[in-house]
Amino acid sequence: MADSSQRASLTVTVLAAPAPPAPAPSTDPFSITVVFAPGSTLTPAQQAAFSQAAERRAQVIAAGLPDVPSVQISTGARVTVDDLLIVASSVPIDGPGKVLGQAGPRQVRPGTTLPLWGEMQFDAADLASLEANGTLWDKFLAANATPCASATQVRYTGTAGLAQYRALGGLAPAVPVEDSYSEGTKCGHWKKAVFGAELMTGFVSRGHMPLSRLTLGALADLGYSVDYAAADAYALANVAAQGLETFPIVERLITPDGLRDVPHEH
Repeated sequence: MADSSQRASLTVTVLAAPAPPAPAPSTDPFSITVVFAPGSTLTPAQQAAFSQAAERRAQVIAAGLPDVPSVQISTGARVTVDDLLIVASSVPIDGPGKVLGQAGPRQVRPGTTLPLWGEMQFDAADLASLEANGTLWDKFLAANATPCASATQVRYTGTAGLAQYRALGGLAPAVPVEDSYSEGTKCGHWKKAVFGAELMTGFVSRGHMPLSRLTLGALADLGYSVDYAAADAYALANVAAQGLETFPIVERLITPDGLRDVPHEH
């Protein structure tokens, strides 16, 4: 008979499950939605070029913006905008060679100067020469670019853009802005003689046109969060020495209608 004073000893080891990994930070990628206007004569290849250009521009912006619901656009549709919407179309403007297109923001985001949606209209007679060229996209994104009576009025001194210009070796007190050629080329583009084939110059160059850290800096100055690592490789170039074949972009600007009305809560 067992001694009643004996006691059993039981050791219990509790193994805690490992803590789950911390969730990855929530990221909202920047989106550019292209809507092709009904009745437009854009070919499937031209529509694909627009969409590819939009995807490339979206890659350099690092964070999305709040969705804006119930926005009425020029097609008559009422949509939710995430994060930028562009209505693209081909329209008759002035025949081959002169004005290639007109572009700009139609409405800006409440409380900001960032575009909410806008339009890009290209002269149907010039679309063949513009296919696969995305220069006017940068004109649209630079929502504060406006025509000017004299290019001497324009000096780009935005902090981020100027810093990127300095990093390229630029020495001028401000980023050089185009001060020559016709309306739509001067005042709203980087100076061709300084920046060569960079995408935001006012000329179309044959071959690759890099989207540089300089232009990303300008987008940052507008208020976007940008990913400088997504910029194309670029260096300041002597255009004359390279013998680049170029032709000017003759363009009209579409100006914003104004701030989107936000209903007050009662």
